[in-house]
Amino acid sequence: MIASQHRARTRMTPMRLLIAFLAALAVFIGTAGAFKPSDVAMLRATRSCYKCDFRGVDLAGENHFKANLRETDMTGANLKGTYLSQAFLEDAIMRNVDLRGANLRFAKLQRADLSHANLKGAQLIVAWMQGTKLTGANLDGVDLSGADLAGADLTGATIVGAKLFRTDFSKAKGLTQSQLDSACGDASTKVPPGLFARRC
Repeated sequence: MIASQHRARTRMTPMRLLIAFLAALAVFIGTAGAFKPSDVAMLRATRSCYKCDFRGVDLAGENHFKANLRETDMTGANLKGTYLSQAFLEDAIMRNVDLRGANLRFAKLQRADLSHANLKGAQLIVAWMQGTKLTGANLDGVDLSGADLAGADLTGATIVGAKLFRTDFSKAKGLTQSQLDSACGDASTKVPPGLFARRC
């Protein structure tokens, strides 16, 4: 009986080792993509952190006026209500970012990846968004007046109640008439051939 119990414990040892290995791997993966507090401190002190790893960072409500965040990875970050007016965000990775109510006036977002980002109620007045990826993004209630989205990808994005006055959607990808019908534009709104902006 004692011998059989010993053999059972011996057979369980590889399984226990596997479980321990997987647990350690999970911890490593979870921390490998974590942002460095020193980088956050540098951003707050200098308003600059080029090509930093800010995945999952919480900067909600902070003032980062004219911040240099070019090529920075902010996937899943909390930027709700953050002041990013005139910020430099070219080529930034901002997938699944919470930007609800954020101030992005005059921000430079060329070629940034905002796939599935939540920008509900954000201010993007005169924002530079040429080539920006907005697939599946929530742009409901956003003010895009004067923004340049030439060549931007809006496939699957929602723009319900968005302000599109003087907005440039020329050569935009994935933009549909149903999307435009849910927003407010005027004669100054530039859209791809065959589409028109609904006047409010």
